[in-house]
Amino acid sequence: MLQLEISADLMVFEGHFDGCPVVPGIAQVDWALRWTASLLGMRAASQELRHLKFMRALRPGTLVVLELSLNREQVPPRLSFRYSDALGDYSQGTAIYCAA
Repeated sequence: MLQLEISADLMVFEGHFDGCPVVPGIAQVDWALRWTASLLGMRAASQELRHLKFMRALRPGTLVVLELSLNREQVPPRLSFRYSDALGDYSQGTAIYCAA
C-alpha cells in the first residue's frame, strides 16, 4: 500500500478541467502500472485492462491509498489496483500482463 497526496500542481490537471480539476482515469492507471514496475519489478510490453471502475472523482488535495496486488503465479500475471480513502473507493481495475 502506498499513501499518495494528490498535489494541485500535478501536470495531469492541466486542461482537465478548469475550475473543477480531476485526475484523469488514464493517469490513475498509468500511476498504478508505474508504481508496480518501480516497486515490484513487473514490466511488460503491453497490458490488457479489465474491470476498470471510476466511482468518485480524484481531486487535488486528496490523501489517497493505492493498493497494488500482483499475482505473478497466474498465467498471464495480473495486477489489481485500487485507490481509496476512509470514505471509500475512487477507482479500481485489473491489468493483465502480456508477453513481449
